[in-house]
Amino acid sequence: MIVDRIRGLARVPGSRLRAADENFRVHDARQRKVLKGLLAEVGIIGAVLAWVPDDMARAALRSSQDFAAWLAGYDGPLQLVDGHMRAEELKGQAIPVLVTDLSRAEAAKALATFDAVGGPLDEKDEDASKTLTPSATTGSITITASSAVFAATDVGRLVQLRQGVAVGYPGSPTAFVVGDTTVAKVDGIVRSYRCIGAGTSAQILVNASEGDYITDGTCIWKFLGRSQVWSSVRITGYTDSTHVTATVIDRLPSTAVTGEWRLGAWSDTTGWPQCVTFHEERIVFARGQTIWMSRTGDFPDFTPTYDDGEVVATHAITVTIADDEVQDIIWMASTPRGLLVGTRSAEYLVGQASANQPLAGDNVKAARQSDRGTAPDVPAIRAGGAVLFMQKAGRKLREMRYAYDADAYSTVDATILSEHITAGGVTALAWCEEPDGLL
Repeated sequence: MIVDRIRGLARVPGSRLRAADENFRVHDARQRKVLKGLLAEVGIIGAVLAWVPDDMARAALRSSQDFAAWLAGYDGPLQLVDGHMRAEELKGQAIPVLVTDLSRAEAAKALATFDAVGGPLDEKDEDASKTLTPSATTGSITITASSAVFAATDVGRLVQLRQGVAVGYPGSPTAFVVGDTTVAKVDGIVRSYRCIGAGTSAQILVNASEGDYITDGTCIWKFLGRSQVWSSVRITGYTDSTHVTATVIDRLPSTAVTGEWRLGAWSDTTGWPQCVTFHEERIVFARGQTIWMSRTGDFPDFTPTYDDGEVVATHAITVTIADDEVQDIIWMASTPRGLLVGTRSAEYLVGQASANQPLAGDNVKAARQSDRGTAPDVPAIRAGGAVLFMQKAGRKLREMRYAYDADAYSTVDATILSEHITAGGVTALAWCEEPDGLL
């Protein structure tokens, strides 16, 4: 059974919350503006996460059966794991806090994994002459590059390394679920397998030719390839262009040098997402012309493929709008027919490339729907079955709705009979459904 490390919910003054030294995320002015607007309009809807830096107080917390009594006797600081920006914005009032009994090392590990895991990622390094070498397989490590790779602004950035793994197939009956991987030595060669049929393994090693689907006990395995797996670390410190320190997220198979690696797509070097929404049980981020969707039902996970490169419909999706005139994405809105996307120059529908297959990393496209363009800093809103957005000049309100006759979305001018309404400019849109539908 998985251990519950949360000991209780407290409401404490923001002045008692301390930022973690290992917090590498820097929120820009746009993100802060969005959070302030949400807090002003909706209020506090979630607790921040923290741990107790005082060793004696933390030990008392672990042994206490009465959280309220422990809290009444502790007036020291709490160290944040998640919710730094909320804590900064609310420091003048009481803040709901989930208090854990994590140690300093555990908190650092949790902080590293609270950011997106498994990606999003830039393209794999294609220069085989550039290699990375980790100093250890767990904890805080040093990564050494054979030539210049890193920048000072890479602190907080994800790194994935592909390495060979040692034999790890269990010698006793073990339960596996679909998606689990294992490694076995077959004919003197180390090979990787993925479970495609849940069950319990027998007490024998996998023994099959490459490419076979095999059964061991009640488990069914698929051969993935000669054993190579991707493992993730997050950069925590910069020494120079060939040396960084990092926290291991996925245990590395070894300290061997590797020429197969890739860097995270989000960082102070490359930039951070500028807008976010939800679509088909995925969290969706966008920056520039690129859209990243998480794995289905697993918002922090942006793993794009299995280790062998196979893509299934639940994997994360990355799509870049390729058009003759594309500017930064300003808004996204989920609809039953796909994800509507607005830029300064046009509007697009992101959906399946093949309509009879589910949306997936290898079945996605972005199709232009109109050429109106969106005013900056005024996100679109959903209203009934339509999406409303301000055209780029900031005077016309466009109603974007699916037109069955054209099999595409149309954008009607909703202010054509009352153009004076937007003469003073529009800073935000809001829709009230009841009682009469009011914009």
